[in-house]
Amino acid sequence: ELNQNYVLVRITYSQLLQSMGRNEEAFAQIEQARQLDPLDAGIAMNVGDFFYFTRRYDEAVAHYSRTLEQNPDFQPVALKLVRVHTKTGDFAEAEKILRTTGEVVRGRETSLAAWGRLHAAAGRRAQALKVIGELKVQATKRYIPPYTFAEIHGLLGDRDEAFAWLNNALEERTDWLVLLKINPLMDPMRADPRFAELLRRVGLP
Repeated sequence: ELNQNYVLVRITYSQLLQSMGRNEEAFAQIEQARQLDPLDAGIAMNVGDFFYFTRRYDEAVAHYSRTLEQNPDFQPVALKLVRVHTKTGDFAEAEKILRTTGEVVRGRETSLAAWGRLHAAAGRRAQALKVIGELKVQATKRYIPPYTFAEIHGLLGDRDEAFAWLNNALEERTDWLVLLKINPLMDPMRADPRFAELLRRVGLP
């Protein structure tokens, strides 16, 4: 109301609306943000996020890819592409992107977590568990969100372990939990009654 051209608030409001499942309203806000600043890579990435979280994977890939072409040094977009390919089962492409961006993000927990999700989704249990072990070592030096471990365990089918980490995330009030309702990588967990209870405890509709 005070400033219709405040881009950051429109982005954040869009994220809030989408986390609650109010997709049409969310898209309207992110579109207005893009119109206000059409060249901003962060806004472009958020548009790709909208498509990803609404399971419009082809559109997400196209949007992330275009954003990366226009902003080759903006590596967060590359990791978003890895997430989409991991979810859709295009593991070869996900691995190719991770190896390509490895020089930039090597050693960072975000890249390591991406490998963990990829291995887990591809059924490479031993490699996924190895990554979990490496992440636990990293966690002794820097903060690793419990949500990261929950995603990997969930993709491995280790539901009890995944819910244990999700409960830890809830106790810590990890911000990633606001995406619990819409995160595609949480789909293997949704049929479990504990998931609905967790949504209720987080406060998502």
